[in-house]
Amino acid sequence: MKIDFQQYQSERLYAIGFKFNLKRGKQDQKKMVIVDYLIEHNSTGKVVSFKYVCQHDFCGQKILTREVQATIDIATQNGWKNEA
Repeated sequence: MKIDFQQYQSERLYAIGFKFNLKRGKQDQKKMVIVDYLIEHNSTGKVVSFKYVCQHDFCGQKILTREVQATIDIATQNGWKNEA
């Protein structure tokens, strides 16, 4: 089955390359960058979940995480704006 990713354009609020600071609990803030989208479908082709693939540096290595849009919304509302 071929999937047209352009039809899910409305679900993408943040563009690839969007930078934000994320802090969870007592951890230090991480400078995150959106590098890709992860769209999961069921067998009928209906979208089941939509996540952002984000990247940050840790001890000189690039770490990839999957974040939902609500996490990025909260991070940007708390004053950790886009640095780009």
